Formats: sequence, C-alpha cells, structure tokens
Amino acid sequence: LGISNFLELRPITLRLDYQFYFGEKIAHRIMPGISWSLEKKNWGKVDRFLFYPTFNILFGSEVITEAVRITLFRSRLQERTVFGVMNYSLTAPISIRVKDWSFMFSYTYNIPKSLPGEELGLTNSGYFSASISRFLHF
Repeated sequence: LGISNFLELRPITLRLDYQFYFGEKIAHRIMPGISWSLEKKNWGKVDRFLFYPTFNILFGSEVITEAVRITLFRSRLQERTVFGVMNYSLTAPISIRVKDWSFMFSYTYNIPKSLPGEELGLTNSGYFSASISRFLHF
C-alpha cells in the first residue's frame, strides 16, 4: 500500500512517498525527494524538452538478526527492527516530445546505506535507462 504527495513550487517540486509492505515480512518505506524542472517548449522540431534532476532519500525499516553474547562461550540470535536511511539516489532524466512521440533518457546513481547492525556489502551503482512512447489518438 502506498501514498504519494507532491508540492509544486515551480520550478522546484517536493515529493513525499510512503509505502507499507506486508506479506511474509512487514516493512515501511518513506522517500522524500526534490526535483528541479528545466523546460523548453517549441524548440525547433521539439515540442517539449524537459530536464528534471532529482535527489531522493530512502528511509525504511528492516528486521535485523544479530548474535548477542550471553557468556564468553555462548551467544544467541536475536531479531530486532531498525529504521534509518537505506539509500540516496540522484537521477538525471531528460524527456523529449516530438509530435506523438516521447523519448526518455535517464541516468540514476544509487548510494546504498546499511542500517544499524545490517551487513549489506552493496556498493554504489549507476545505470542508464531509455524509453520510447507513442501516443495514439482515438
């Protein structure tokens, strides 16, 4: 289940998303973000050119299992729920619209963070994505 909220203060947009995950596990995710829109309309053959860099922070909860020392030679596993920053992301999308066609190109850079007591072993990563859409009029 999720809810999203936007506040547009042109050219800045503030966003806040909340997700509740349930099933075998239960988790909460909160992601505030800020984006800045740079738009140019009717630019040569391009109907609309939009560049909107975005910065997001992902907060969340996770169940962590850790060994707790009871004595010098004995320990037991203990589960606890922790909450904190899970990821930072920077996205640089470009959207181009020409007549009924829309082209989207984006680069995202992720900086994962371990929650207290969590051992992720993840490294920073980036990826490109692209899409082409055609609008059909009925």
